[in-house]
Amino acid sequence: MRFSAVLALIGVGLVASPCAWASPAVSGEIAFDQGVLHSDGDNFYTDLGSGSLLLSFANPGFNLQADGSGGVLRAYGESAELWAGALHGFWRDPKGAIGVSAGYGSMALGGESIRIGTYGAFGEWYARPDLTLRIKGGGLNVKDYGQTGGHVGAGAEYYIIPRLGISAEGEYASYSGQHFSSLGASIEFQFWSKLPMTLSTGYQYTQNGGGSNTGTLMVHLRYLFGVSGALVDLDRTGPLAWTGLI
Repeated sequence: MRFSAVLALIGVGLVASPCAWASPAVSGEIAFDQGVLHSDGDNFYTDLGSGSLLLSFANPGFNLQADGSGGVLRAYGESAELWAGALHGFWRDPKGAIGVSAGYGSMALGGESIRIGTYGAFGEWYARPDLTLRIKGGGLNVKDYGQTGGHVGAGAEYYIIPRLGISAEGEYASYSGQHFSSLGASIEFQFWSKLPMTLSTGYQYTQNGGGSNTGTLMVHLRYLFGVSGALVDLDRTGPLAWTGLI
């Protein structure tokens, strides 16, 4: 399912929704991340900024979301530039969300770069007022090396209280004979239910079938606009963090 599938879903949603041509509800978020990656005895440091814009044509109904991010990966006195963009089309209602994604990213260091295209499908089920279950899967294409592969993932988030959530996820990816599996967990806290700002921290462990392992510790600060309520409400009405991309 490639980018054309996303465009097809958008077209179907616009035609089928009786509210499609009305002014959509607009929301979004701005976020900042800092992280430390430890791999085979070496440390790498990341500084990232990102943003999302969500157009909700109806609820229940069709949604269109665009994401963008940029930052640097620092190690050994050098910095690599990181850039990524993505588009998601999905249906969301009080029971959950289901949709498709397409994205493109690059990492540039000196005169060399690695470009990766990804695509996939995703869903999340609001199983209970305090529990969300998630699943995704798709493919990837490392354009500069002609490598292709796929990925699958699943996760869950439990809201201890409406402003405090803990989540866990696992993912498996394979391309050109290389295999990667990862497990991660995070905790997110909203300072005040009337202020749509949250702070989270998480850890992810990734194992390469070739023998190398990577541990990543991240701190994530985000501010949302166009939506209100406690953390669980922001997650279920604002921009989606769980999408079909790796």
